[in-house]
Amino acid sequence: MVDRKQTADGATITVLSPHRDDAAFSCGILIQEVSALGMPVDIVNCFTISDYAPLLHTETIRADKIIGFVSDTREKEDASFAALLGDRCQISALGRLDAPIRSGRPFETIFDGAPLSNEDDQEVEEIAAALKQLPARGILLLPLAIGNHIDHRIAREAGLRTRSSKLFAFYEDLPYAATQDDNSIRQYVSDLGNLLSEQLRPVIVRSGRAVELKRRCASLYASQVDPHWVEQIAVYARRYEEGERFWASEGAGNLLLAATTHARAFVG
Repeated sequence: MVDRKQTADGATITVLSPHRDDAAFSCGILIQEVSALGMPVDIVNCFTISDYAPLLHTETIRADKIIGFVSDTREKEDASFAALLGDRCQISALGRLDAPIRSGRPFETIFDGAPLSNEDDQEVEEIAAALKQLPARGILLLPLAIGNHIDHRIAREAGLRTRSSKLFAFYEDLPYAATQDDNSIRQYVSDLGNLLSEQLRPVIVRSGRAVELKRRCASLYASQVDPHWVEQIAVYARRYEEGERFWASEGAGNLLLAATTHARAFVG
Protein backbone atom coordinates (compact mmCIF):
# COMPACT_ATOMS: atom_id res chain seq x y z
CA MET A 1 0.00 0.00 0.00
CA VAL A 2 1.18 3.48 -0.84
CA ASP A 3 2.38 5.53 2.13
CA ARG A 4 3.58 8.93 0.98
CA LYS A 5 3.63 12.43 2.39
CA GLN A 6 0.97 14.76 1.08
CA THR A 7 1.56 18.19 -0.36
CA ALA A 8 1.64 21.11 2.06
CA ASP A 9 -2.05 21.86 1.62
CA GLY A 10 -2.98 18.22 2.10
CA ALA A 11 -4.25 17.71 -1.44
CA THR A 12 -3.87 14.21 -2.81
CA ILE A 13 -5.81 12.09 -5.28
CA THR A 14 -6.10 8.33 -5.00
CA VAL A 15 -7.64 6.45 -7.92
CA LEU A 16 -9.08 3.05 -7.07
CA SER A 17 -8.64 1.08 -10.27
CA PRO A 18 -10.28 -2.36 -10.46
CA HIS A 19 -7.73 -3.55 -13.02
CA ARG A 20 -4.45 -2.41 -14.55
CA ASP A 21 -5.89 -0.07 -17.20
CA ASP A 22 -9.07 1.37 -15.69
CA ALA A 23 -7.34 4.42 -14.19
CA ALA A 24 -5.55 5.20 -17.45
CA PHE A 25 -8.64 4.69 -19.62
CA SER A 26 -11.03 6.63 -17.41
CA CYS A 27 -8.91 9.24 -15.59
CA GLY A 28 -5.88 9.70 -17.83
CA ILE A 29 -6.43 13.42 -18.43
CA LEU A 30 -7.00 14.23 -14.76
CA ILE A 31 -4.01 12.17 -13.65
CA GLN A 32 -1.68 13.84 -16.15
CA GLU A 33 -2.99 17.33 -15.43
CA VAL A 34 -2.66 17.18 -11.65
CA SER A 35 0.66 15.33 -11.81
CA ALA A 36 2.04 18.11 -14.01
CA LEU A 37 0.86 20.64 -11.42
CA GLY A 38 2.75 18.81 -8.69
CA MET A 39 -0.09 17.07 -6.87
CA PRO A 40 0.60 13.50 -5.74
CA VAL A 41 -1.55 10.85 -7.40
CA ASP A 42 -1.72 7.28 -6.16
CA ILE A 43 -3.26 4.56 -8.32
CA VAL A 44 -4.33 1.50 -6.35
CA ASN A 45 -5.00 -1.50 -8.60
CA CYS A 46 -7.22 -4.16 -7.04
CA PHE A 47 -7.49 -7.26 -9.23
CA THR A 48 -4.02 -7.70 -10.67
CA ILE A 49 -3.68 -11.49 -10.96
CA SER A 50 -5.26 -12.13 -14.32
CA ASP A 51 -5.44 -14.40 -17.33
CA TYR A 52 -7.50 -11.91 -19.36
CA ALA A 53 -5.58 -10.59 -22.34
CA PRO A 54 -7.67 -11.08 -25.47
CA LEU A 55 -5.05 -9.59 -27.79
CA LEU A 56 -2.04 -11.53 -26.53
CA HIS A 57 -0.83 -14.59 -28.41
CA THR A 58 -0.60 -17.25 -25.72
CA GLU A 59 -0.92 -20.35 -27.88
CA THR A 60 2.65 -21.45 -27.23
CA ILE A 61 2.58 -20.80 -23.47
CA ARG A 62 1.96 -23.67 -21.09
CA ALA A 63 -1.45 -23.54 -19.42
CA ASP A 64 0.08 -23.34 -15.95
CA LYS A 65 2.17 -20.32 -17.01
CA ILE A 66 -0.53 -18.20 -18.62
CA ILE A 67 -1.68 -16.39 -15.47
CA GLY A 68 1.88 -15.38 -14.65
CA PHE A 69 2.57 -14.32 -18.23
CA VAL A 70 -0.60 -12.25 -18.53
CA SER A 71 -0.21 -10.66 -15.10
CA ASP A 72 3.40 -9.69 -15.84
CA THR A 73 2.43 -8.27 -19.23
CA ARG A 74 -0.29 -6.13 -17.70
CA GLU A 75 2.08 -4.90 -15.01
CA LYS A 76 4.55 -3.81 -17.69
CA GLU A 77 1.80 -1.97 -19.55
CA ASP A 78 0.90 -0.16 -16.34
CA ALA A 79 4.56 0.71 -15.77
CA SER A 80 4.60 2.36 -19.19
CA PHE A 81 1.68 4.52 -18.12
CA ALA A 82 3.44 5.44 -14.88
CA ALA A 83 6.52 6.44 -16.88
CA LEU A 84 4.42 9.13 -18.63
CA LEU A 85 3.60 10.74 -15.31
CA GLY A 86 6.92 11.18 -13.53
CA ASP A 87 7.58 10.86 -9.83
CA ARG A 88 4.36 12.55 -8.69
CA CYS A 89 2.38 9.40 -9.48
CA GLN A 90 2.82 6.03 -7.82
CA ILE A 91 1.09 2.77 -8.66
CA SER A 92 0.48 -0.05 -6.20
CA ALA A 93 -1.24 -3.42 -6.48
CA LEU A 94 -3.41 -5.31 -4.02
CA GLY A 95 -2.79 -8.63 -5.77
CA ARG A 96 -6.42 -9.80 -5.80
CA LEU A 97 -7.59 -12.46 -8.26
CA ASP A 98 -9.48 -11.30 -11.35
CA ALA A 99 -13.15 -12.36 -11.34
CA PRO A 100 -13.00 -15.28 -13.80
CA ILE A 101 -10.09 -16.83 -11.88
CA ARG A 102 -11.37 -16.48 -8.33
CA SER A 103 -14.99 -17.42 -9.05
CA GLY A 104 -14.69 -19.84 -11.93
CA ARG A 105 -17.61 -18.04 -13.58
CA PRO A 106 -17.82 -17.72 -17.38
CA PHE A 107 -16.55 -14.34 -18.51
CA GLU A 108 -19.89 -13.13 -19.84
CA THR A 109 -21.58 -13.62 -16.43
CA ILE A 110 -19.36 -11.09 -14.66
CA PHE A 111 -21.51 -8.32 -16.18
CA ASP A 112 -24.87 -9.75 -15.11
CA GLY A 113 -25.48 -7.32 -12.23
CA ALA A 114 -26.44 -10.07 -9.79
CA PRO A 115 -26.35 -9.19 -6.06
CA LEU A 116 -22.93 -9.49 -4.45
CA SER A 117 -22.33 -12.97 -3.04
CA ASN A 118 -20.75 -13.78 0.32
CA GLU A 119 -17.46 -14.33 -1.50
CA ASP A 120 -17.80 -10.96 -3.22
CA ASP A 121 -18.49 -9.30 0.12
CA GLN A 122 -15.31 -10.81 1.53
CA GLU A 123 -13.40 -9.19 -1.34
CA VAL A 124 -15.09 -5.89 -0.48
CA GLU A 125 -14.07 -6.13 3.16
CA GLU A 126 -10.44 -6.96 2.42
CA ILE A 127 -10.05 -4.17 -0.14
CA ALA A 128 -11.75 -1.72 2.23
CA ALA A 129 -9.32 -2.69 4.97
CA ALA A 130 -6.41 -1.89 2.66
CA LEU A 131 -7.94 1.46 1.71
CA LYS A 132 -8.28 2.46 5.33
CA GLN A 133 -4.49 2.62 5.50
CA LEU A 134 -4.52 5.57 3.08
CA PRO A 135 -4.25 9.16 4.33
CA ALA A 136 -7.68 10.50 5.26
CA ARG A 137 -7.30 13.82 3.47
CA GLY A 138 -7.71 14.29 -0.26
CA ILE A 139 -10.01 12.61 -2.78
CA LEU A 140 -10.67 8.95 -3.39
CA LEU A 141 -11.81 8.41 -6.99
CA LEU A 142 -14.02 5.35 -7.47
CA PRO A 143 -15.56 3.70 -10.52
CA LEU A 144 -19.24 4.35 -11.18
CA ALA A 145 -19.35 0.69 -12.27
CA ILE A 146 -20.94 1.53 -15.62
CA GLY A 147 -21.41 -1.81 -17.37
CA ASN A 148 -21.87 -3.71 -14.08
CA HIS A 149 -18.53 -5.52 -14.18
CA ILE A 150 -18.41 -7.39 -10.87
CA ASP A 151 -14.85 -6.23 -10.10
CA HIS A 152 -15.86 -2.59 -10.65
CA ARG A 153 -18.86 -3.03 -8.36
CA ILE A 154 -16.70 -4.61 -5.66
CA ALA A 155 -14.10 -1.84 -5.91
CA ARG A 156 -16.80 0.83 -5.68
CA GLU A 157 -18.40 -0.79 -2.65
CA ALA A 158 -15.02 -1.19 -0.93
CA GLY A 159 -14.34 2.49 -1.40
CA LEU A 160 -17.75 3.44 -0.08
CA ARG A 161 -17.09 1.52 3.12
CA THR A 162 -14.39 4.05 3.93
CA ARG A 163 -16.80 6.91 3.24
CA SER A 164 -16.77 8.39 6.75
CA SER A 165 -13.12 9.40 6.53
CA LYS A 166 -12.62 10.41 2.89
CA LEU A 167 -13.93 12.72 0.17
CA PHE A 168 -15.35 10.88 -2.83
CA ALA A 169 -15.76 11.37 -6.53
CA PHE A 170 -16.65 8.85 -9.21
CA TYR A 171 -15.31 8.34 -12.71
CA GLU A 172 -17.09 7.08 -15.82
CA ASP A 173 -15.71 3.62 -16.56
CA LEU A 174 -14.18 3.32 -20.01
CA PRO A 175 -14.51 1.63 -22.42
CA TYR A 176 -17.96 0.67 -21.07
CA ALA A 177 -19.17 4.28 -20.84
CA ALA A 178 -18.44 4.73 -24.55
CA THR A 179 -21.31 2.31 -25.32
CA GLN A 180 -23.82 4.29 -23.21
CA ASP A 181 -25.73 7.48 -23.95
CA ASP A 182 -25.71 10.37 -21.51
CA ASN A 183 -29.14 9.55 -20.07
CA SER A 184 -27.99 6.04 -19.18
CA ILE A 185 -24.87 7.37 -17.46
CA ARG A 186 -26.91 9.91 -15.52
CA GLN A 187 -29.17 7.07 -14.37
CA TYR A 188 -26.15 5.29 -12.87
CA VAL A 189 -25.30 8.53 -11.09
CA SER A 190 -28.87 9.10 -9.90
CA ASP A 191 -29.15 5.57 -8.53
CA LEU A 192 -25.85 5.94 -6.71
CA GLY A 193 -26.78 9.34 -5.32
CA ASN A 194 -30.04 7.90 -3.98
CA LEU A 195 -28.11 5.05 -2.38
CA LEU A 196 -25.77 7.50 -0.69
CA SER A 197 -28.48 10.07 0.11
CA GLU A 198 -26.20 12.63 -1.47
CA GLN A 199 -26.32 14.78 -4.58
CA LEU A 200 -23.46 14.08 -6.96
CA ARG A 201 -22.57 16.92 -9.30
CA PRO A 202 -20.46 16.83 -12.46
CA VAL A 203 -16.99 18.32 -12.61
CA ILE A 204 -15.27 18.37 -15.99
CA VAL A 205 -11.49 18.40 -16.21
CA ARG A 206 -10.28 19.57 -19.60
CA SER A 207 -7.08 19.63 -21.58
CA GLY A 208 -6.29 21.13 -24.95
CA ARG A 209 -4.68 17.78 -25.81
CA ALA A 210 -7.46 15.61 -24.41
CA VAL A 211 -8.03 13.24 -27.33
CA GLU A 212 -4.31 12.89 -27.93
CA LEU A 213 -3.70 12.16 -24.23
CA LYS A 214 -6.50 9.60 -24.05
CA ARG A 215 -5.30 7.89 -27.22
CA ARG A 216 -1.75 7.72 -25.90
CA CYS A 217 -2.85 6.29 -22.56
CA ALA A 218 -5.15 3.65 -24.05
CA SER A 219 -2.64 2.50 -26.65
CA LEU A 220 -0.24 1.44 -23.90
CA TYR A 221 -2.55 -1.43 -22.97
CA ALA A 222 -2.22 -3.40 -26.18
CA SER A 223 -3.10 -6.71 -24.52
CA GLN A 224 -6.56 -5.35 -23.70
CA VAL A 225 -7.80 -3.01 -26.42
CA ASP A 226 -7.40 -3.00 -30.18
CA PRO A 227 -7.11 0.19 -32.29
CA HIS A 228 -10.90 0.49 -32.56
CA TRP A 229 -11.34 0.63 -28.78
CA VAL A 230 -8.31 2.87 -28.35
CA GLU A 231 -10.07 5.36 -30.61
CA GLN A 232 -13.41 4.96 -28.82
CA ILE A 233 -11.71 5.74 -25.50
CA ALA A 234 -9.89 8.71 -27.03
CA VAL A 235 -12.83 10.38 -28.74
CA TYR A 236 -15.01 9.96 -25.63
CA ALA A 237 -13.30 13.15 -24.43
CA ARG A 238 -15.16 15.07 -27.14
CA ARG A 239 -18.43 14.53 -25.29
CA TYR A 240 -17.11 16.98 -22.70
CA GLU A 241 -15.40 19.48 -24.99
CA GLU A 242 -12.00 17.78 -24.66
CA GLY A 243 -12.27 16.50 -21.11
CA GLU A 244 -13.26 13.90 -18.54
CA ARG A 245 -16.34 14.10 -16.35
CA PHE A 246 -16.36 13.17 -12.69
CA TRP A 247 -19.27 13.03 -10.26
CA ALA A 248 -18.54 14.47 -6.85
CA SER A 249 -20.00 15.69 -3.60
CA GLU A 250 -19.47 19.39 -2.99
CA GLY A 251 -16.30 18.98 -0.91
CA ALA A 252 -14.66 16.64 -3.38
CA GLY A 253 -15.75 18.84 -6.30
CA ASN A 254 -14.18 21.90 -4.75
CA LEU A 255 -10.92 20.04 -4.19
CA LEU A 256 -10.90 18.83 -7.79
CA LEU A 257 -11.28 22.43 -8.89
CA ALA A 258 -8.37 23.48 -6.71
CA ALA A 259 -6.27 20.67 -8.17
CA THR A 260 -6.34 21.76 -11.79
CA THR A 261 -6.49 24.93 -13.82
CA HIS A 262 -8.60 23.19 -16.48
CA ALA A 263 -11.68 22.21 -14.50
CA ARG A 264 -15.16 23.66 -14.67
CA ALA A 265 -17.42 23.08 -11.68
CA PHE A 266 -20.83 21.46 -11.60
CA VAL A 267 -21.47 21.47 -15.32
CA GLY A 268 -24.44 19.76 -16.92
